Amino acid sequence: MPDMVQIIKLAAIEALDAKKPVNIVYGTVKSASPLSIQISQKITLKGEALVLTRNVTDYTGDVTVSHATEKDGSPPHIHGISGKKTVTFHNALKSGEKVVMMRVQGGQKYLVLDRVGGQ
Repeated sequence: MPDMVQIIKLAAIEALDAKKPVNIVYGTVKSASPLSIQISQKITLKGEALVLTRNVTDYTGDVTVSHATEKDGSPPHIHGISGKKTVTFHNALKSGEKVVMMRVQGGQKYLVLDRVGGQ
């Protein structure tokens, strides 16, 4: 059974942690599929520990375009492209990329916010 000093130390640590509900953490993508992100020499995060934002995933979305193709073909001609179109954005993380994350209080989940720098 812990002694009184250990109980007081534990209570003090918990009080400090409660004042910092999230921490910013940096990591490196070690594997894209399945996704794993290393945050220290000894800690690599995987699976349910990682919560991904749209900034780091492939997703589809709608865009409005008004464009014409370049003159091509035989005989040379142009095709107009306009209106609302659905496109795929290829934002999934790749091995070696640096990421910034928020560690949720308690350290059980990490929200992967975005890539770091001009990658």
